[in-house]
Amino acid sequence: MAEEYAGILNLLDPTNATAAADIDNKIVVVKTALYNSFPNVTGAVTKTHTALNALPDAGDAETISGNWAFTGDPSFKSRTFKGAIGVSVSSAGTITAQTTGGGVTASRSSTGVYLITHNLGTTNYCAQSTISHTGGGGSPIATVISKAANSFEVHTRYTGPGSDVQVDYAFEVLILPY
Repeated sequence: MAEEYAGILNLLDPTNATAAADIDNKIVVVKTALYNSFPNVTGAVTKTHTALNALPDAGDAETISGNWAFTGDPSFKSRTFKGAIGVSVSSAGTITAQTTGGGVTASRSSTGVYLITHNLGTTNYCAQSTISHTGGGGSPIATVISKAANSFEVHTRYTGPGSDVQVDYAFEVLILPY
């Protein structure tokens, strides 16, 4: 049979010209296609189409939105977690907020230089920083540099007319393992 799955059933078959004797064969085709398309369904499916459509696609677990809840640090070395880690760091270099228990710490080593440590154990991640500072002229900048397997540096600067200096600013970091 060519129509082995529900997605390839011919919607124009059977036609009005199909003989009554062939109808039972057409029913077998439809039943076979449904069985092959849903081999693990052994009971009634009670979810609505909206609930089914809201389910993530296979392999897209890292794109699930909502609240992540952990009772301990997720294991990054085994690559079982691929969610984002958000961290807020004060101008003094202490963490003021963290979205997960991802084992992130922060410290300030000198004016405008912060060391962010984590337990990823790999350099397969992206880190993006944003200054929390608002108001005033010029442009406060936070730059991620010196990325390593368990840490990276963030430098905060103030740039303005005739000025480019390291300054202590509060900032946020988003870490995205891949």
